[in-house]
Order: sequence, then structure tokens, then C-alpha cells
Amino acid sequence: MTSVELLPFIEWKKAGELPLLMRRVKWILQFFNTNQEEYDVVFTANATAAIKLVGECLEWSENDIFVHLKDNHTSVLGIRALASARGARVRCLSDDQMLELSGPTDLANCQSFDCKKGFGLFAFPAESNFCGRKYPLAWIRQMDSLDSGRCWFCLLDAAAFLACSPLNLKTHRPDFVCISFYKMFGFPTGIGALLVSRRSAPFMRKTYFGGGTVLIALPGEVFHISRPLLHDRLEDGTISFLDILAIRHGLDTLETLAGGMEVVNERTFLLGRYVYRALSILRHGNGRPVVELYCRTQFVDSQQQGPIVTFNVLRADGSHVGFAQVGKMAALHNIQLRTGCFCNTGACSQYLKLSDEDLIANYEAGHVCGDDKDLVEGRPTGAVRVSFGYMSTKENADKLLQVISKCFVEKSVDPKRSATLANGVSSWTIGKRGLLYDREWVVVDANGVTLTQKKEPRLCFIRPEIDLENRLLHLHSEGRHRLRSTSIYDRTECRQSPETRLTFSMEFPRIYAEIRVANGLSLLRFSERALHFSYVSVPWSDPVPLPALHPPPHLSVYRRALCGWARAELFPICMMRETLGVSMIDCGDKVAEWISDVLLNPGCRLLRQHPDSDRRNKLSRKAALSEVTEQRAMSLSNQSQFLLLSRSSLRYLLQEIEKRKDIEGLDGDDEEQLDEDKLMERFRANLVVTGKGAYTEDIWSQVSVGQVPFKVHGLCVRCQMVSIDQQTASPTKEPLSTLSVTRGHKVLEKLCELCWVY
Repeated sequence: MTSVELLPFIEWKKAGELPLLMRRVKWILQFFNTNQEEYDVVFTANATAAIKLVGECLEWSENDIFVHLKDNHTSVLGIRALASARGARVRCLSDDQMLELSGPTDLANCQSFDCKKGFGLFAFPAESNFCGRKYPLAWIRQMDSLDSGRCWFCLLDAAAFLACSPLNLKTHRPDFVCISFYKMFGFPTGIGALLVSRRSAPFMRKTYFGGGTVLIALPGEVFHISRPLLHDRLEDGTISFLDILAIRHGLDTLETLAGGMEVVNERTFLLGRYVYRALSILRHGNGRPVVELYCRTQFVDSQQQGPIVTFNVLRADGSHVGFAQVGKMAALHNIQLRTGCFCNTGACSQYLKLSDEDLIANYEAGHVCGDDKDLVEGRPTGAVRVSFGYMSTKENADKLLQVISKCFVEKSVDPKRSATLANGVSSWTIGKRGLLYDREWVVVDANGVTLTQKKEPRLCFIRPEIDLENRLLHLHSEGRHRLRSTSIYDRTECRQSPETRLTFSMEFPRIYAEIRVANGLSLLRFSERALHFSYVSVPWSDPVPLPALHPPPHLSVYRRALCGWARAELFPICMMRETLGVSMIDCGDKVAEWISDVLLNPGCRLLRQHPDSDRRNKLSRKAALSEVTEQRAMSLSNQSQFLLLSRSSLRYLLQEIEKRKDIEGLDGDDEEQLDEDKLMERFRANLVVTGKGAYTEDIWSQVSVGQVPFKVHGLCVRCQMVSIDQQTASPTKEPLSTLSVTRGHKVLEKLCELCWVY
């Protein structure tokens, strides 16, 4: 060791030049484009200590006033206690109230801003630590220009702002600036600073004095003389001088490695906007949003918004997922999220729409700051915050989005035959044909022939999504334009955008008569009508036949069989095997154009099964089936209302696939690497169960979900569609190859076929 850093006063005596510590102060001020003639630097333990120092050193009286923004850190609210204890008045302004004050005159004439002698302190954050909103720094100059008969000071809480944004103190000159170096570059953790303008320094009068802050102090008399320099008389005891020396390296890193604060500002803003936009379009299978975002700027401008995304997660039914649950799930994936109110009750209550009475009620219900009681009577007590810094990457953002999508998105049933299946939901409505809207649409080619993935593998690129709230079916496909048609009963409109989304009205039916079953699952029996027709409620115990639904005359109604479709009034109906014709409704030309473009197959149409269609189960003609089964109505699925998949069987199959690769030397380099989720996606089951043994479902005759019974028809023969890579549409050998070897006489049977017994 060639040199040792000493206490500052020892170093001063030893060296004949400006001490290293004072040079660090100069570098800090240069970083903020100012100098020691304009500002003094007082080192503190953190930003909170800097704020506290301002509140303690101002000599409050009944003539003084403390004004603060509602969106402020708790540390700023702490000044309120110091000011009010000495008779000063306190006023809290919302951001809207502050923005409505158009100029100094308005502010001076505002209630409580009278012209009594004394001083006023206005405190606001440069950036909200709750949601990242940046407040106008022009407010600083607005306070300076007040002519209200009192001296106004401005306290700028720059702790969150300086993490990713440049602060130019030559342009904006607040009286006090609190800083957290930890928030800027992560280390050292125990050092902050208070920048005090020279004009405000004389008003900082400290009562307590500690070691190193006085020129003389008599032990037997109440007498002392403080040091003349502000930082000398405010820094009690030995400051963290080694940490202060490390600050230079952090500032250098921001300038060299990160490219400067302007670059950091834009880069982190883009990361935040990327996550904000991704979360804003994330939807559950029923079309409802996955997150509730708390942002007033919509990430339009980096001058108005910092790289903070704050939100709460929603379930598919619109209820909130507690922030503690989200934080714990993220931690399992090595992602650290800040949750709660982030010591900013003002912004938290504002965005969560919590009144003071609500906050008190939450406290009385057992919730306190910093705990994990995240929901009180179903309402969130806090939120989840994602903050980006100079070292954050897009990979970090993508990982977060993947975790939220994987852990909290409740996917829907497959509304379109042969389109990509989405994973399970916690509850869904049961209709007369099976799961409501399941396999109710079909794509046909220019000749009217039904397209499945066996004939058109590119169907897997079309991702359906049901929006129950707005009664819409969304179709997605990567790399394609977006179309929107307002209704299948109206003329459609088209517009192009970078997004890949097709939206058209489904004319959802009404749903009636709820059955409550185990573990909170709700299955509904319903009567349906198109919404612009009259409808009636059908009692559970007294079903009545539905009157015929007659669509407007401009719609084409088709009769549909597995080998094709035709206009009922013009062409004969093609019949195949035991399949009855099915009345279909064409979804329109723009929809057809979009699908044809995605499939690279001109002339394709999207058809929807007519609500009054009376298609029946093909198996109902077999004498072996019971009378109950014979009455089952069908959607466009092959022969059963429901398909059930056992996760235990799936895992066993996956093990067998890997085992065959090892034994037979199959590398599978040309195929998708299958995992459990990808394999499940290929089978497109409606219900997924977990049990102890593989293939125990082979011998099942009945299945119950809570109190809702299902009858097992038998085992479904899986065709080569399960060997189509759902990401690339490429054919693969697995899992059919292993199924044919391991299942013996059952060959490709993998899923149970069920019907609902009611």
C-alpha cells in the first residue's frame, strides 16, 4: 500500500495543495454545471438527511409558510412537522392546482399566499419517485419572481430525477437541491448531499453543533462560535470521506461508460416507454388488460417522463393481484421490483384513488407502510414499480415482460378452429356447444374447403384473442398490418399501422343463470341472442327453445359441411360422411382480405357458426352412446365439446421423446426444442388436469369440475397437426413419432373427449 486516505483535516495539514476532498466537491458542482461561487455542497448520509437539514435549519415562525406538492416523498412531508411545530402554516397543492397557477400573480394571490412578512418554502420533486412524472423546472424561476412581500425559497428533491436525467444549475437555480449518489450510480450507498445556493446560505441557522463544526466551544459556559463556511458548520462529526472519494469514479462512469447524462436520459426513457407500451397492450384471453398503469404522460417526451413504469396487475375478471405477490414472483426469476407506495403516499393515493378516509381504513385494517398487506377489501394499497438505470438493458426489460406474461396472463380458449391455442384460464363460461366461443369460427379457401393446419400450417401464425368486455374477437399475426372493422353487421373500415391486429365485432350473446362450484370457479349456463335483437332470460330449470335469428339481408348465410360451404340459396350443400350442414355467417371482405394476406392464400374467408345452428355430435349416432350424449350440440370441433389433457401424461411423453433422442441418437437439430408448454400448445386442449400417473385418463368414464359433471366419450385420435411447430409452421416428427411407439395399440390417442352433462 503506497498511500492511505486520511481524515480531511489531517490531509489538509499534510498536503500543500487543495485537498482531494475539496477537489471532489469541485467535480460534483461541475457535473451539475455550476461552481463554488454559486453553490455549497453539504455532504449527508442520504437524500432524506439533506431534506431534514433544510427543515431543521430554517427558523420557522407563525409568519412563515411551507407549501409542498402532494406528489412528494415522505421525507419532504417531514418538514411539515418541523414547520407546524413552530407555528408556520402548511399547504399541500396537487399538481393540477400548481399547473393552473399561470404566473407569479396567481401564486401570490392564491389562498394562504398572503403578503405577511416572513419566508415561504416551496418543495417539489423534479421527478416523481412513484410514477416518474417530471415536473416543470420552470416552477423554480416562478418562485424566484414572486413579489408577494415575503422571501420565497425553493427546495428541489432531485433524488429520483438525477438517476437518469441531467440537471443544469446554471439554467435552473433552486435554493436547495437534495441528492442521492446511490440512486445515481449504485455505490457508495451511504452518501448524499445538499446543494445550497449562496443567496440562501445565511438563512440556514443550525441549533445543534457537533464535532468539527465550531471554531470554539466553552465547556462550562453556553458559548460557541460556528465555522464560517456553511458546509463546515452543517457537517457534524466525521463525514464518510472514503465514500466521497468514490463519488468521482461514479461520475466518471456516467460520463464515459454511459455516454453522459443526456444519453442516459434518452436511452432509459426508451426502455421505460418500451415496457410501458408492451404492458399497455398486454391482454388476457378475454381481452381485458393485464395491468393497470399509473402514468399521466403516456411516455411521449423524455422531458416530461422518467424511466419509471408503475402499475398493478389485474386478473382476467378485473380484480387486482396484490403487489406483494407480483414482487415475490419476480424475485423467483431474479428480478427485484419495488412494491408498495415507495414512501410517496400523496402520489400513491392520487393514482389509486384512495381518499384520506380510505388510507385510515387501510391502517385500521392492519396495513402499514412497508408491509405486504397489498389488498384491503380487494383494493390495492400500493403498486409495483419498475425503474431503469444507466446499466439497464432491453434484455432486462424483455425478461420482466416474459415473467408478467408467463405468470399473470390468463389466456383464452381457441375461438377459431386450427388457430394457435392459448393456455388456460381460471374460469370460463360453458355454452350449449362447449366452452363459450370455442371453435366457433373457421377459415375456408377460395373453393370453400375448410382449412386446418394439416392443409394450411400457416394458420398457426394467426393468434385469436377474445375481448368479452367489448364483444370483440382480435386476430394477431406477426409482421402483418392491422385491420379494424366495427361490426360484422356493418360496413367495415380498414387502416394500416405497424401493429399486427385484426379486430371485428363478435356480437356476443348475453349470459344468464350462474352456478357456483368449488374453489371459486364460476361456470355459467346461458341463453344467447345477438345484442341488437331482443333477448329473454332463460331459467335454469325451465329451458325454452330459442327463436330463429335472422341477420340483416346484406349478410351472406352459408350452409357448411366439412368438405366445404356454399351460399345456401345458390349452391347445393356438400355432405360428407355423417356430417350435417351448418349455417354460417361470413365475417366480411376486409377480414377475408387480412386472412388471405397472412396465409398467402387468395380468396380465404372467415366464417362464424350461426347462433341457431343445430349441429350435433357425430358420435350421437352410435348406439353405444347414452341418451344424454345424443342431445349434445356441437361447435365446429370434430366430434366432442371438450378435449381434456393430463399434464402427467404430457410430462411422461416429453420424457419419452428425450429418451428416444438419447437411445436412437436423434439430435433433433432441425426441430423445435420441445418443452412442456410448447408441447401442450400443440395439443390444443380445453381442460388441463394434473394427476399422479401418466395415461390414467384412459380408463376414466366421468370427470367433475367442482359440482359440474362431464362424461368421457373416449380418447381423441391426434393427427399430424400436433407435429407442426406453432412458431414456424414447419412440420416436425415429434410428438407423433414417439406416440406411435410408446402408445402401442392406442397409437395416437392422447386426449380425452368430454361432453357436459346437464
